[in-house]
Order: sequence, then structure tokens, then C-alpha cells
Amino acid sequence: MRSNVLNAWRGREKKALLMVLAACLATPIFSLIPQLKVHFLPFDEVRDLISAMTSAGAPDMPPAEINDASSWDGWIKSRDSEIRGRIDRGIEDSISNLILFGTSYTQLLPIPTSDLGADVNGQLTPATRARVHALAQAVVQPGENERLRFAQDFLRRRNLSHDSAETYLAANLQRLILDEREYEMKQRAARQSTDPAALLMTRATIYKERGLSFDTSLEPDFALDTMLKQLVQKGRLARGSIRRIAVIGPGLDFADKRIGLDFYPVQTIQPFAILESVLRLGLGQAENVRVVACDLNPSVLAHIEGLAGRGREGHPYIVQLPNDPRNDWPPELVSYWQHFGDLLGTPTQPFAPPRYFKGVGVRAVSIRPYYAERVSGQDLDIVAQQLEVPAKGGFDLVVATNVFVYYNFFEQALAMQNISHMLNPGGFFLVNQILSNQHPDSLKLTDQCNVSFNAKGLFGDEVVAYRQQ
Repeated sequence: MRSNVLNAWRGREKKALLMVLAACLATPIFSLIPQLKVHFLPFDEVRDLISAMTSAGAPDMPPAEINDASSWDGWIKSRDSEIRGRIDRGIEDSISNLILFGTSYTQLLPIPTSDLGADVNGQLTPATRARVHALAQAVVQPGENERLRFAQDFLRRRNLSHDSAETYLAANLQRLILDEREYEMKQRAARQSTDPAALLMTRATIYKERGLSFDTSLEPDFALDTMLKQLVQKGRLARGSIRRIAVIGPGLDFADKRIGLDFYPVQTIQPFAILESVLRLGLGQAENVRVVACDLNPSVLAHIEGLAGRGREGHPYIVQLPNDPRNDWPPELVSYWQHFGDLLGTPTQPFAPPRYFKGVGVRAVSIRPYYAERVSGQDLDIVAQQLEVPAKGGFDLVVATNVFVYYNFFEQALAMQNISHMLNPGGFFLVNQILSNQHPDSLKLTDQCNVSFNAKGLFGDEVVAYRQQ
């Protein structure tokens, strides 16, 4: 199966993708990306917020002795270090998902999502252990499989030998499975609770101690597109009002947590999705709009800088868009998938899914270099750091999907303070979860909408819009 996938890589596309991989694995990120100036969130901007949240009995507050500029400076820098330290745990989770569901390195059947590969006691099943062994063997000689090369590089950075790598991978996978079960139990208990606040807190901060994942999918982009349409229809967003967009945590399509499709190259989608929505709705003009993708993960940032650099050299960026019938998308989401990229590029030959995924439809779009070069990357910890933007020279639109669930309520409030600092007056912040009322007064809750990703309404997003005063 692996050879069939690799044989599909044509010469020019293959070379371009390997250039991206080389950038991700070998190039120091700060030499690639023209950084905007960044500073840590100052105490003067959070003094009142700390007082208000402490009085309200908010959880996860800093110690009481963090009460002046000096102590705050040390605390916020330490918090930044801790948050960045969660990147590797997120990588471990993505590699574990690749073990469970990947098809590019083995012909073994993917593990059903119903049991996630472990028995009732949390012990890996024989089928799961076989897949762990398959990945451990495959990373020894990854060839041109960029996910395997990514995993190989990660294991080398951990100074793991071939013999110890398999044990390490199995232990991480077992941890992930047990974590998933614990998250499900917490949500089940919250749903059974009569306290709405408990349910909100559980859902809004469910992954606050988990590794920072960089996986992504098309569905949240559809949710953002739906909200933008609603804001336009209600007259809250004017034509031509958006010139600069920030995407917080754009992510990489590495190994989906539910299905794990990995038969196509690693890619990023959201920067182009939000750009296309803005252009299609007449909210901005192509020659004026820029997208800045803000992330902590060096691999994500290197990938974005790689695609932008190739765009400046005249090379397109190709995205693969799978539609798995098991998701049972509603007609509106199917239509969004069918027309994704119409404004930014042209259809091209997609990668064929392996035989395991019967019925999976795949579209591919070659995004024009003109649009690829309009995207840039920015290293930023949105909780601890602020971008230095001039008055009225900030962002008109900031979006963040599946990001805030990785932070506690206090960290979410800090992030909103920093986002408010980034926004121009009248600018919008869109997020796919309801956040705490403890946030800067400058961000006013303006609108919200429920967006279903399933024809039966089984799952979806609640998108919330804030406007900068």
C-alpha cells in the first residue's frame, strides 16, 4: 500500500513536498519567518482582570503573591515555558493517532474507533500492538513518507534507540487511550450534573492539561464560513472591511483523531479557508488581504513559511479534501466541500484513498501562488504574549478553532486580552466555543450560531462572535 501511495507523487509535487519536510525537520524556525515584534502580557493590563476573577472565585488563578509587575513577569514567562512544553505531548498524541488509523505505512486494518485499541483494563489489544510494531519498523526506513520522517525525527530528538522506540510508542498510545476514556467520563458526569456552569466549564476546558495538538480538519472552517455569512446578512460586517486576518492555531492535517486519513501529504487548510470566505463574501479585496498564522509549534510555522516561500517562487499549494461518508455531512457542508478553493485555485488530480476507505470522496485544489504568498507565519503564545501592532494597524478579523479547550478559564481570559490588543476597533474575533464572561470589556459578545457537521445533528460547533469596541 505504501508503494502505491508513493508512486502517485509526481516529480514536481514530490520535490516541493520534500522541501517543506526538510524545512519542518531541519531549518531553525526563526531564520525562516519574518517575525512581528512580540512582548509578554504586562501586569498593568491584567491587574483588574485578576482582581475581578479572584473575587468571582474563578478556578486556576495564579498564587496570591503574584501581585505586582515583577512577580507577574516571572510568572507569565514561566507559564509560557510550560505551555510550550506541551507541544511534544501533542506530537505524541498525533503519532498515536497515526498508529491507530494510518494506512500509508502498513496493510494492517485500522483500529475501530469504538474500542480505540484497548481492552476494558486499558491494555493494548494484539491488533493494536501489531500496529505499534509496524510503525516502529517503518520509521527505521521512512523513505519519502513525511509522517514517518516526522515521527523518526521526533524519536531521535528523544534519544530513543530502535529497541526502545517501540516500548515508548506503546506506552504513549496506552496513555492516550486512557486519557480519552477519562475525558469521556468527565463529560458524561458533567452532562448528568444539574449545574449548567459545571457542564460549561468541563466542555470549555476539557483539554487544559493535554498536549497541544496540531491536527485540523475542514469542518471548523465551514463553521467559520457560516458565522461570517450570518454577520454579513445581519449587517454587522461591511464589504471591504477586512484587510488583515490572524488565524490562531491553524494546525496541520497530520492524522485525524476520528479517522486518521494519511494517504495524502501533510497540509494546512484554515488560512486558505478563511481567506476564501472573506473574498467570496466581498469582505476584502484579494490585493489587500493578508493572513498571519499564529502558532507555537515550529513544524506548523515552518510548513506555512515553506508554502508561502514557494508561492513567492511561483509554485502552487495543493490541498487534498477528503469526504468520508461515515461523517454523514449535511448538504450545506457537502456543498462547502464541493466548492472549496473555487476562488483560490483550480481542481487537480487527487490522491486515491486506500481500499480500507470505501466510498471516501476526495477533491484536490491547486491554490494559486498569488494566494499562497499572502500567508505568513508568526511564533506566538496567545496566552502569554502580545503582538506589537500600531493603532489602526492591527487585525480586522481573528479566528481560533479548537484552541481554547487546551487552556483553563484564566488562560482563556488572558488570551482574549491579547486578542483584544491585536484587533482594530470594530474588528471581529470568532471562536468555536462559548468562553467565560470574564474577559476584556473591549470585546463585546455580538452573535453566535450553532453549526451541525452531521445530517442527524449528532455533532457540530457553536461559533461565537466578539467585536472590538
